[in-house]
Amino acid sequence: MGITKLHSLPQNSQARGIIERFNGSVWNPLSKEFDTYIGADMDRQARQKSFKTTRKDIKQFGASSKLPSWQEFLTACVNAVASYNAKPHSSLPGKMSPNQMWEYHVSTGFEIVPVLEHEKNDLFRPYVKRRTRRAMIEWLTNSYFHRKRPIGTACHTSP
Repeated sequence: MGITKLHSLPQNSQARGIIERFNGSVWNPLSKEFDTYIGADMDRQARQKSFKTTRKDIKQFGASSKLPSWQEFLTACVNAVASYNAKPHSSLPGKMSPNQMWEYHVSTGFEIVPVLEHEKNDLFRPYVKRRTRRAMIEWLTNSYFHRKRPIGTACHTSP
């Protein structure tokens, strides 16, 4: 595929500065636009009232009229990302927007290589490198046998 999958440790925001910056620029402001936003920067009583009201509605009716519909939420997400990509960024050359930068790269020969459908699941599946012993792989106190696996070859298993 020519793709190297890199993940940082969970709960280690220092290792994910770029995505944390994106979250702070897009998702955090978007969440505050909804009436049902619950966050640390809210008044305690308002936060508790919003929480209790929505949970009571869900328990009583299976949904809350205060919560946006799934389609409204998705539309808001698409609009927030589109707005982010249309704004100039000081970190890009000439304060270009991400959309302008993308257009520039496409015009200079950048070619998109799509991930095929059967590769998508495999790309995000975790793997552990194991060594076969007598055509067997041991994992989580289980043994798996495969005749065509030669002795001592390395293989990857999904945890």
